[in-house]
Order: sequence, then C-alpha cells, then structure tokens
Amino acid sequence: MIRVELISEADAADVRAFNARLRAAGVEFQSPARLTELTTPVSSGPALWAQVWVARDDETVRGGFILKHERLFLADGVLDVGNFQLPLSEGIVDRRYAMVAFELVRTALRENARLYSLGMGGMHRPLPRVLARLGWTVESVPFFFRVIRGGTFARNIRALRTSKLRRFLLDAAAFTGLASVSAACWRVAARVTGSAPRRSVNLTPVPDFDARVDAVFEACKPLFGAMLERGSEALNLKFPRSDARLFRFLVEKDGRCIGWLIVTVTQLHGHRQFGSMHLGAIVDGLMPPEFTGAAIASVTEVMTRMGVDTIVSNQSHSAWRSALRDNLFLPGSSNFVLARSPGFATGISLSDLHVNRGDGDGPINL
Repeated sequence: MIRVELISEADAADVRAFNARLRAAGVEFQSPARLTELTTPVSSGPALWAQVWVARDDETVRGGFILKHERLFLADGVLDVGNFQLPLSEGIVDRRYAMVAFELVRTALRENARLYSLGMGGMHRPLPRVLARLGWTVESVPFFFRVIRGGTFARNIRALRTSKLRRFLLDAAAFTGLASVSAACWRVAARVTGSAPRRSVNLTPVPDFDARVDAVFEACKPLFGAMLERGSEALNLKFPRSDARLFRFLVEKDGRCIGWLIVTVTQLHGHRQFGSMHLGAIVDGLMPPEFTGAAIASVTEVMTRMGVDTIVSNQSHSAWRSALRDNLFLPGSSNFVLARSPGFATGISLSDLHVNRGDGDGPINL
C-alpha cells in the first residue's frame, strides 16, 4: 500500500537510501532529503513557496515530488496553480513500483487541480507519456538557437555530431574556416534585416529586480493570454544573486523602463548536447510585444561581446517566437516540454502562454 505524505526531518535517511538506489541504477536525478535543500521558501506567504512529498511502501521510501505553489495571471483574473516538480519513482528501475508515479500525480492533483510540469527532457520521456495518459495537455516549447562562433559550434554540437559523415563535415567546416565565415555573415545579416534597426532600446545591468519590474508586470498582464508570476519578489526568488551564471537587464526606451531580460552565460564541459561550448541562453523577460525583437537584438550583441559561442532560447509565446526569427535565430528540436492538467488554462493555446526556461525548475541545464 503506497502512502504519499509531506516530508519530515525523520525521512532524511530513507530518502537518501532511495536516491542511492536510483543512482546505482543510473538515474541522475535525486529527491531532496530535507526542506533545507530547497531554494524556494517552504511556508506559505511569499510569491512562490514549495512542499516536498514522499511516497512510502510500508516504511520504505519509493518516490517523491516537489509541489511549488505560485500564481497564473490571465487577462481576466488570477489562479493559484502548482508546479509538479521532480517526480521520482522507484518504478523507473523496478517495475514492481510502476504505480508509484500515478500515486504521486493523484496526490498532487488533490492538493491543486491546476498543475503544470515543465522541462522533462522531451516528449519521449516517461513522465510526459504518463501525464498524457492521464488527460494532460502535453506540448513541446519551441527551441531556437543562433551560432556566434561557427568553428567552436561545429566542433562541439553533439546534437548534430551523430554519425561519421556528420562529424567529418562539421570538422571540415571548422578546419577550413567555413563555419566561422558563415556565422560572421549570419551576424551581419541579422544586423541589417533584424529588429535592431526598427526599434532601438537600451539595456541596463542590475543586480536584482525592484518596483520598476512590478510596473512592467502590471502593464503587460493584459497583453498576454496567460503567464506565471513575474513580479520582483518572485523573480528575486527564482533568480538569486548567488547564481553567477545569471545576468539581469532592464530594457529602457527614451530613459523609461519598459521591460527586463534574464540571460545565462555558462562555460559547459562535456554537455550532452552542446559539448564544451561557452553557451548563452535568453532565459526569461517581459516587455510589450512590439519591443521584444529589439530587446533580443540588443542582448544578443551583449552576449556576443561576452564571448559566447552559441545563444539558445525556449519560448512559447508567438511574439517571442517571431522576435527570435526576426533576429535570425533558427528553430531546432526541443526537449523542453510543457504539460498542463485539465484545470490549468488548457483552453489557452501554447502561443498565447508566456512560458520559457525561467519557469518551472528554472535554467538548471543551461
């Protein structure tokens, strides 16, 4: 009989034993053993707060999940929603516990019928398939990339270096300089044809967010079909100063703050898709849709000066997708999946939702 309960301090040793069994079977993800391991507050009151649940079979922990409580802002109101994070089941490695995953979902839905999960590694992974079987709406959040340093990209892009012929062609492009010349020409084309010439904006780096982004949030709420909490309190919780990868910018027009952006710049080492690239990611942002293209053009130039090899972004909203395409970002295969329970605004299309790597678990793999 599986019981799913809130974690207690007494569960720490049992959760660590559960994690060890998963690790021994090659599972890289691990459940938090204590509430102190979370970066999100664990009591209600803040804009974001979280609980940890564990599933037991008699006295042995067989699974668990994090439930992050937050708010979804619609054009006509606000909903309390839950982010169903890091559900782990021993059923991954032992089929005797295959039903644990369903018990985790049922418990989370009893706590809040308006749930979403984000990330999950792609549509082929077990969790998206389980959620789809339970009637959730499951969709990939579009992925875009732009190559800045062609030679480094060609030598490191493991997602493309999947055959001897492809590796030969990419190595040849890097060795001859063709990849570097192509990337340079692409950058010039983006400057000439992209969004920067049409609407110029300025970017001001800031250490954290304040009332200026709260004003942006209020102004932008009616402009999007739905988006999760993006006030200063939530942003400073999700993107803390302690994360050295993060760079925060206010987007300004004629001296007035009209938006904000968050990017990451990370030196990767042996990443399964990007090898050892210096990777930039446009993680999150908010501004009136007509300024999104100019903001992306500006932050792309900033990250280029910082020496990134490639810039990537996952964006659901149509304005952000168009802005990335206008700046000559190319679409690619997405492993970033959004799953919505029937109570979570499933009547709103993906292109009207403002969802990206800043939501859910945040930019944990970039």
